[in-house]
Amino acid sequence: QNSDSNAPTAENSAVDGNSGSEYETDNEEDEAEEVMPDPEPDHEPPHPGSPTDLRQWMVESIEKRHGLTSCPTLSVDFHEKLHPFFSNARIGILLVWLDPDGNPVISDSVPTKPVSELSYFLKTDGGTILPADDFDTKVLHGTVRGTHLDSMIASLEQVYAPLLEDGQSWPKSIQHEFMASMNRFMGVVNDVKTRSLTELYIPRESKVLMQTPPTSTKEGSNRNALDAVGVDTEFVQRMETVLIQWTRQIQEVLATLKGDATVFFPLDEIEFWEDRRTNMSGIGRQLEDKRVLRIVEFLQFNGSPYISTFESWCAKIQDG
Repeated sequence: QNSDSNAPTAENSAVDGNSGSEYETDNEEDEAEEVMPDPEPDHEPPHPGSPTDLRQWMVESIEKRHGLTSCPTLSVDFHEKLHPFFSNARIGILLVWLDPDGNPVISDSVPTKPVSELSYFLKTDGGTILPADDFDTKVLHGTVRGTHLDSMIASLEQVYAPLLEDGQSWPKSIQHEFMASMNRFMGVVNDVKTRSLTELYIPRESKVLMQTPPTSTKEGSNRNALDAVGVDTEFVQRMETVLIQWTRQIQEVLATLKGDATVFFPLDEIEFWEDRRTNMSGIGRQLEDKRVLRIVEFLQFNGSPYISTFESWCAKIQDG
């Protein structure tokens, strides 16, 4: 009986057998999990800001802003010439133009030969340019075209004038002297460019007057109109310089187009009166320009002594 009781039953043997099999299976699975390597991806995921992305970003930033007509698409290879402008804080200018064969040229120096179009990129505050930056805020850009006079006017109005308008780029004294000289120079250049037709130069900085309500009346003799428009006395002086130039232009027109001019043939006289009518009507239309009227109103409000002379010559234009 004892031997019978100690002998394993078939049922116990079956259970023990199954139990051993379960342990062995678990061990095999653990070993399989430890041995099997993790599957590798087919390719490495792109990393944002990789060199390839930065090269493409630099080229695209210039490509969509250069403004050159008939310019072929800039390839990624141009990034080598663009990289110093973006990464070097000491390089503040980038120029793009087309060579005689129509190929784009990128440089930080002006072309040695005349070109029909020139795109410029100027850093407003130096430093580097990164993808996270607002490109249009950190870089002033544009394109100049046409003759040398047109390019000169465009450069002054689109490059230098905006840099001075913020009041922080240059010292105040230099800013005033430069703006005053530029206004006088631009008036002379306009005279040369238009030749027979008189064009009154309206300075870019006068747009501050268009952003304020008209000053039609004075409230007390001590009221300072400059407080209303947020400008200083130097601005008044520059606007007076512009007004004096307008007065001189009108005087020259009236002196040149006198009715007793010497003519030799009937066709000459017809041409003379036609030129007179065209020029006089052109000046009349310019005197009705809202920007001209606002400058005159502003100087009237500030008691400029040059207003009376200007208005007397304007009356002669209206009288024909």
